[in-house]
Amino acid sequence: MPPSAPTRSAAPAHYERPLMNEPWTSGGLLECGAGRLRYVEAGSGPPVVLLPKLGGWIAEWQEVARDLAAHHHVIAIDPPGHGGSLMPPPPPYIQSVAESAAAIAAGLDSIGVETFSLCGVSLGGCISIALAAFWPERVKRLALLSVSLAKRMSQAELAARDAVIMPSAFDASGFPLPRTAADFAAFGPMRPETVAAQNVSRAAAGRWLRPSERGAGRFGMAEHLPRVMAPCLVINAVESLYVKYIPVAQQGLKHVQFATIEDSGPFMHEEQPQATAALLRAFLAG
Repeated sequence: MPPSAPTRSAAPAHYERPLMNEPWTSGGLLECGAGRLRYVEAGSGPPVVLLPKLGGWIAEWQEVARDLAAHHHVIAIDPPGHGGSLMPPPPPYIQSVAESAAAIAAGLDSIGVETFSLCGVSLGGCISIALAAFWPERVKRLALLSVSLAKRMSQAELAARDAVIMPSAFDASGFPLPRTAADFAAFGPMRPETVAAQNVSRAAAGRWLRPSERGAGRFGMAEHLPRVMAPCLVINAVESLYVKYIPVAQQGLKHVQFATIEDSGPFMHEEQPQATAALLRAFLAG
């Protein structure tokens, strides 16, 4: 029996329209063993890879990329199961962070990008930690935006979490339900337009969303931080759940600095792109 054809999780119309807007000048699909990952590029100079949040996509980096592209070769990538990535169905129970990192590393190999800096938000930051820990010779600098640095969860803990999350956030088929600002309140205040955009990108991730979230829980970011050799910048919103992980980063990372952004929810690259870009620009130049 022939293998199932790779598919997106949801109709791509919402995604394709903004995909090649300025500043993106080229893009395509990165080939890897797991499937094909959508990517876009802009600018020239030292490569910097941008990875989106859990249930996000590369379009969320557009404003920051416009700024960084003045001095960098910016490459934004949709991780497995997100945005425009094409993956063979059905999604696994756990989409591991390590597997996603390996897929991105292989995809970058396919376009000849050997060394690079990384900027990852949420799940993208988790994948960035794995890339920096497993391939330290490739990662020059690492910026983490609103990233959970929690310890590894057990299978039993994942199952207990599923019992809480699945009935309220997903339908019977495993597709994410639309969310409100109140649903995300535990992570920090979020603007209505950010919530609306996230509902669209979460729909594109579809049934891959919860497996990716399980993968982040099983990976255990805190345990891998000591393997990261690259200089790191940890950025959080002032009012954000993620500030509680600052002591974990201080203890686990060898070369780390911290910054906060005011008047923003956890996704500051969308809500405060100019302030976020300024911090990233200064860090990458260092």
